[in-house]
Amino acid sequence: MTLDIIIPFLDDGSGFLKDCLDSISAQAFKDVNIILEKDDPSAPLGVAAMRNRGLAKAGADYVMFMDSDDYLSRTALTAAMYEALKNPGSIIRIPKKRCFCKYSASLAIEDREYAERKKSRIPANEDLISDENGEEESNGTGDAALLPSQERNVKENVHHVGDNPPSTFYDTCLGQLIPRRLLEGLKFEENYRYYCDIPFLARLYERSDVISTESAGYYKRIHNDPVNCPSLDQEVNPGRFTEYCNAARLAAGYMSDPRPVYDYVCQFIVSRTVIGRNPKALRWSDTDMTVFSDFVADAAYPAISDFKGESRRILTAFRHKNIKKIRRLIQRHHRRLKIHDFKKSEHQRRLFFYNKLFLKLPVKKNVVLFSSFFGRAYCDSCRGIYEYMVGKYPDKTFVWAMNDDSIEIPGKCRRVHTKTLAFFYWMAVSGTFVTNVRQPEWYTKRKDAFLLQTWHGTPLKRLVFDLEDVYAAKPADYKRLFYKQACEWDVLLSDNPFSTEAFGSAFKYPEGKILELGYPRNDILFAPDRAERAEKIKKKLGLPSGKQIVLYAPTWRDDEAEGTAQYGFTLKLDLKKMKKVSDKYHFILRTHYLISENLHLTEDERRFVTDLSDYNDIAELYLVSDILITDYSSTFFDFANLGRPMLFYVYDLEKYRDILHGFYFDMEEVCPGPMLYNSDEVLSALRSIDKIEEEYAEKYESFRKRFCALDDGKASERVVKAVFER
Repeated sequence: MTLDIIIPFLDDGSGFLKDCLDSISAQAFKDVNIILEKDDPSAPLGVAAMRNRGLAKAGADYVMFMDSDDYLSRTALTAAMYEALKNPGSIIRIPKKRCFCKYSASLAIEDREYAERKKSRIPANEDLISDENGEEESNGTGDAALLPSQERNVKENVHHVGDNPPSTFYDTCLGQLIPRRLLEGLKFEENYRYYCDIPFLARLYERSDVISTESAGYYKRIHNDPVNCPSLDQEVNPGRFTEYCNAARLAAGYMSDPRPVYDYVCQFIVSRTVIGRNPKALRWSDTDMTVFSDFVADAAYPAISDFKGESRRILTAFRHKNIKKIRRLIQRHHRRLKIHDFKKSEHQRRLFFYNKLFLKLPVKKNVVLFSSFFGRAYCDSCRGIYEYMVGKYPDKTFVWAMNDDSIEIPGKCRRVHTKTLAFFYWMAVSGTFVTNVRQPEWYTKRKDAFLLQTWHGTPLKRLVFDLEDVYAAKPADYKRLFYKQACEWDVLLSDNPFSTEAFGSAFKYPEGKILELGYPRNDILFAPDRAERAEKIKKKLGLPSGKQIVLYAPTWRDDEAEGTAQYGFTLKLDLKKMKKVSDKYHFILRTHYLISENLHLTEDERRFVTDLSDYNDIAELYLVSDILITDYSSTFFDFANLGRPMLFYVYDLEKYRDILHGFYFDMEEVCPGPMLYNSDEVLSALRSIDKIEEEYAEKYESFRKRFCALDDGKASERVVKAVFER
């Protein structure tokens, strides 16, 4: 048995095609011929035409279609061919699964692979498939293969066309193993840009049944950059509704029993009207509604009778082409949901007052609202700006979003918890909003308000639009939402020319709106009383005065959350080995808050290690620290202002650089300290810290000139004058 895989592609520079081809080459089943059809970016013909070209070249026993940015699980083709042996002549469907990036897909595959093989007895890549006599044969390469006896069995037991048409209609041809003889005379509708699969599959499904194999996956990559590189699914085109209905109507005409198509379209309508909390159909125009109504009116009544309650009522309204009633039913449904949410959710109640009342109140130009890390701390550049202003601008009213009542804030200001109605009120009426992270998704930027984005550090790690894959929450919508929020920033602070360039690229932010004035958060490092402050902080924290303080501040790993929450966190720096230098050093830990909640020190470790992960402001920890150990965090850009030695513990450098994030520069070339890959190397470096400091002195000075030249203790003053005295 042989297989042709047809892959249309448009060379957009994404590099996804290579990953797609790699997933095919990793398959145990090797009798595969890949037919690549490249479209012309200057005059694209479209995916339908490319697939038709590929079909004209296909000559294998089976044909499968893939998109150039998708992947196959490692057992996909073996599992599909194994299923084809048991169901000769059938269409074998590999279930489509959502995938936001290659890395997460591979993890899902690896986690599931063994359980799937055990459950379904699918052979592993290195296994052989037994013939009908139970004897194992090899194709001579060590890979799994279909045997001659099995191929004969397939050819002798074939379905007749139309024996068992599918009861379920699938709207994509991707990941389906199709006997080539079923494709004779079939072509994709080249005048359809978005839904050419629907009429094609209707004709195909008239010829055979569809068997799904649940033991493998076709991973459909969800594009995470709908702003610059939208997929077809993410394109906004007012004509796609009409095309959808025309394609579905054409498909229904091709089928002797159009019921599966009618059911499919009815479910599509229901899912966008009275299912879920996102009423997409409310954005449909009357023309769109009429197009859908025309289609539903053509549908046989039994297609509607299977639905109950609101779903049935909305479909009946479509059937009768009553547009006013359709909108009324949708609005009534979602009004009930909002009332339910209002009763059950405090956040929804706060949001209701924010939208319906607070946004209608006048903006108070004299109010300045500060929020650092979503109200978790009193720190960063927000703190620097506030402390400069609080005694110099008596005409201003200052409000701090602060969820920790134990944190002291000097000067006269109002404090509000972020999960209170008062916070929503001040977010609506404040004349200036100062934050170091993105504003909440629900925030509405008002015309008379000013949003000062201070950001939270010089970037080593690639950000937003400079990322190929996104591992943050809501990866499919991350870049679109970030772009929308960045467009609301009136000003963005930068600490150096390097950051200005990186922010412009990463945020798609205009350089003319970036204030390159230094970071107010670093003013504390140049304060005249910084030595006295350091001693007070040491005493407050109970840190030993006779030892050097080593601050270990690793950055957050995007892939750590789930495991950390469920199983606790094991620090990658071996503290048992660090104990060997505890006579000279005392260690401070400053980890991400999600990690710190699951980090547990033993009684012995607490003798030479202090966990200060929940300490309010890391800048104060810089003051008391003699050495910094970090990795990819922006901490080292700030710590460099002190001129003290830094060690870079990068135990997962390749993974973080090549998979999770990527960097704006080569760490080994630029960073003013050694790259260390295990705890033994860290221990050795601490023992020879004087030698390392001398060795990296010249590189350190070059680093400070490039990244820290604007940090001089007066950044807050420059920013305040530029923003509040404009």
